[in-house]
Amino acid sequence: MKKKPIIVLVEDEPLELVLLTQILQHNSEYEIHQALNIGQAYEICERVTPDIIISDYNMPGGNGYEFCNKIKKDPVQKKAFFIMLSGINQVDTIIDSLHIGADDYLTKPYHAEELRSRVDAFVRIKTLQNTVEENNIHLLTLNQALDESFRGVIELLSDLMELRVPNASYRSNRAKSIVGWLCTKLDIQKDQIDHLHFAALLHEIGKISLPDVLLNKNINDLSREERIELDNYPIRGQLLMQDIPLLRPVAPILRHQLENYDGTGYPDRLQREEIPLGSRILRIINAVEMGLQNSHSTIQLIEDELMSKKGIYYDPQLLILIIDYLHANENTVETENLVRISVPDLMQGMKIARSLFTSSGKKLLAKDAVITEKNISYINTYHQKDPILVGIYVYKNS
Repeated sequence: MKKKPIIVLVEDEPLELVLLTQILQHNSEYEIHQALNIGQAYEICERVTPDIIISDYNMPGGNGYEFCNKIKKDPVQKKAFFIMLSGINQVDTIIDSLHIGADDYLTKPYHAEELRSRVDAFVRIKTLQNTVEENNIHLLTLNQALDESFRGVIELLSDLMELRVPNASYRSNRAKSIVGWLCTKLDIQKDQIDHLHFAALLHEIGKISLPDVLLNKNINDLSREERIELDNYPIRGQLLMQDIPLLRPVAPILRHQLENYDGTGYPDRLQREEIPLGSRILRIINAVEMGLQNSHSTIQLIEDELMSKKGIYYDPQLLILIIDYLHANENTVETENLVRISVPDLMQGMKIARSLFTSSGKKLLAKDAVITEKNISYINTYHQKDPILVGIYVYKNS
C-alpha cells in the first residue's frame, strides 16, 4: 500500500488547527498530525519523520523561527519542507525565516486554495525526491555527471526540462543570450556571470513538476486555481536547485524571478536591490517571452508594454538594456534601416529612430525627434551624470 505523505501542523489556536486540517484533508490524501506547541511538534517529528511541516510563527514557549532553525539543523528532519504561517508581513521577518531554512512563507489571513496548492506542489516535489533517493539511480547518474562535468549536469537538467515543458529549450537559449548581452554592458563579476547564465538556462526548471494538462494549456485559458499553481514554479525551481551544491547560488535567483521592482511581486514582495540581480533580469525576460508568444505582437508593442511598467514591475536600467537587445536581435528588418552612434557623434538634423533613455530610465528624447544644438547640449549634460549605455539609434537617411 502506498504510503501517504506526512504533514505536521503546528498551531497554538485549536480552532485554527482544525481549520488547517480541514483545508488539507479534503481528499484524505495526507497523513496529518497536529501539535499545539513546539515541544509536541518536535516529539511528533522524531516519531513520524514528516514530509511537510506547517508552523505558526508566534506561539507560547517558542516561535516558528526557532522551531524551523532546530528542524533544519537536524540531519533527519531537515529534509522536510517547512512552510511558515504568520500574521507578520514584514520583509525582514520573511527574509530571516527563509535564510534559516524555511522553504515558504505565507501571511495570514491566507487563501485556503493557495495554501492547498502550495502544499500539493511541495508534496509532488518531495515524492520526486523520495523516488530518486529510494531508487538511487537518477541520483547516482546526477552525481556522476556532476563529478565528470558540471556542464553535463546543466545539459541534463535542460534536457529534462525540454522533455516536460513545451518549447523550454528555445526560451532558455534566448534567455541565456539576453543575459550574455547584459553581462557585456554591466560590471559583473565572473562567478556571478556563470550563475546568471545557469539561472537563464534553467529558469523554467520548476515547471517540470506541474501536471501535463497545465503545461499544455494557453495561459489565457487558465482558471484562478491553475494560475496560482503555475505561479508557484519559481519556488519549485529553488527547491530543486538548492540540493545541488554547485547550483545552490542559482536557487534564490529562481525563487524571486516574479518579484516586482516596487515590492508588489511574488512570493516575498522584495523590492529594488533586495531582489537579486538575476531575478530582476528574469522578471523582464519572462515578460518578453509572454510578448513574443503572441503572434500579433511587434517589438515596438512589446517595448511599449514593458515601458509602461518601468520602475513598477521592472528595474529601469535593466529594462532599457533588454529593450535594446530586442531591437538589435529580434527585429532585423527595422535594424537594417538604422545606424547606431555614440553621444559625441550627434549632429544637427539627425532623426532619432528609437526613444532615447539614460541608464536610470529617464527619457531624454522621443522617437522621430530631430536633433538640434540645444538637444545635443541637453544630452551631453545628462550623459555625464547618468550615462546612455545603449547608444543612440538614428535613421540612416538622416
